[in-house]
Amino acid sequence: MMELRQLRHFIVVAEELHFGRAATQLGMAQPPLSQSIQRLEESLDARLLDRTSRQVSLTPAGKVLQREAMAIIAQVDFAEQAVRRQARGELSRMRIAFSPMSAMRILPAAVKVFNERWPNIEVQLDEQLSTQQVEGLRNGNLDIGILNRNMVNTDGLDVRVIEYSRVIVAVPAKWKLGDENGTLRLAELAGHSFVLSPQHLTPHFHTALESACRKAGFSPKRIQQVAQPYSMFNLVANELGIGFVQDTARHLPIDGVRFVTVRDLPDSMHGEAAVAWVPRALTPALRAMISLIERIAERERAAPDERPADHSV
Repeated sequence: MMELRQLRHFIVVAEELHFGRAATQLGMAQPPLSQSIQRLEESLDARLLDRTSRQVSLTPAGKVLQREAMAIIAQVDFAEQAVRRQARGELSRMRIAFSPMSAMRILPAAVKVFNERWPNIEVQLDEQLSTQQVEGLRNGNLDIGILNRNMVNTDGLDVRVIEYSRVIVAVPAKWKLGDENGTLRLAELAGHSFVLSPQHLTPHFHTALESACRKAGFSPKRIQQVAQPYSMFNLVANELGIGFVQDTARHLPIDGVRFVTVRDLPDSMHGEAAVAWVPRALTPALRAMISLIERIAERERAAPDERPADHSV
């Protein structure tokens, strides 16, 4: 059976076509090198080199082995480096998913700093709903999730809240909803259609909203379901319903849409943006990214808030 050591010896001999120079490059004596090549030929039952007193040349079989051996050794070296990087926490790729509207100011800043400190790691970002993130973390397709902790079951994950956000409503700009302070009570939305994320993706939110509406004395006229926030904004702008979003959406310049605070929504409907990961998969690189996210989130909380005042009671 071929040995990796023999293949490495053969590659150098095939490149040098001279046993003396090859032995010098490998840091070994010439006789052991000749014996290594001979044992390789015997294991393959093929002559790899034509040797004369004046020159060494590759046989057709030797040319095939040279090509294949170089590919094998390259793959082995890559695998070894990848394992060592993994053991040191130097992942070559980090996969992070984030929920729409969650930690919009925190994650980009964290990734920017991380890229400066860990330039050899490619950070891949993907927008996903919280339920999709939990599944991705558990099946190994994600390394870190930025999700809404209130909306999912995070059993088996380590989770740290990084940002609290209120749920507000997106209403058509032309509709006369809300007082002079941009607030209203939930009962004022009776008779209107709602635009929400699909129920199977955000079941906790649907349940909490339906319960809040019942306590306010009504049921939604109709519920339109869309998977992406910008689809929801498009429906709202075209006066097809009222959307429920996190208050971070106030920063978005969206034509035809106004944002209004609902004063009496229950606490269970408001969001907790959290960073989540699988504890057994934690590496130094992931730990560094999580620490960056937490520190930037803390800095954001401590900084003066330039967003419009929250008039909820």
